[in-house]
Amino acid sequence: ENLVPGEKYTLKAELFDSKGNKVKDIDAQDVTFTAEAENGVVPVNIKFDTRGQAGKSFTVVEYLIYNKAEIARHYDLTSEDQTVTVKTPTIKTAASAADDTTLKSVDCGTSAGILDRVSYTNLKDGQTYTLVASVYDKTTKVWVDNVATKEFKADSKVGYVDVNLTFDTSDKRGHELVIGETLYIDDVAIVTHKDVADKDQTVNVQAPEIKTVATGTDGEHIVDCTDDLTIQDTVSYKNLVVGNTYVMIAGLYDATAKEWIG
Repeated sequence: ENLVPGEKYTLKAELFDSKGNKVKDIDAQDVTFTAEAENGVVPVNIKFDTRGQAGKSFTVVEYLIYNKAEIARHYDLTSEDQTVTVKTPTIKTAASAADDTTLKSVDCGTSAGILDRVSYTNLKDGQTYTLVASVYDKTTKVWVDNVATKEFKADSKVGYVDVNLTFDTSDKRGHELVIGETLYIDDVAIVTHKDVADKDQTVNVQAPEIKTVATGTDGEHIVDCTDDLTIQDTVSYKNLVVGNTYVMIAGLYDATAKEWIG
């Protein structure tokens, strides 16, 4: 306001955080302009890295220069008009079996498939992000990091991305596994969702089961006293991995002598 039409002026911008500290790493070019009227509007663009700054507020301060001398400034760190707040991205995950998103149980094997559907909000349309998945075993209370990664370009502020994990669950029979995710821009972590109490993030490792029925070759449980007895043991099983090869090992226990004989 109150400039002299036809005269040249320069606007210089600075950026401060909510604690009053000047932000150093910004790209704010001075803007030199010729006033067309006493009052008007001039845009000044400021670029700075907001990765890792989610939820923080920053205030712009402007200085008006004329003939190399400062003649006015707008410096009010409490001004809402001068302040911007960085959006807080959020992610939430829903883990399931890889081949059926309605199932919360996964195979017990060396390469169990887990699908983690990651819903997000407040991402920048067109920005490239990377999701890094981790697995927490609620029995051992240990996190295994960097189990899977997924790079994607956000096509909207709100959406979801599927992350496929292959994990060795062969020694985790009956365990509960929690899938955690961290969202990155380049190598900077933006937001993490690792809630070990979140049932949506949790899958159960199936416990393989077997049950046997032993008979003689005639199907009866009373067998002959002979030197060449054949026992037929019919084994029923549950929760095995389709396509895997298993070995069934039989043993014989003498209930009278209370000892294994083979």
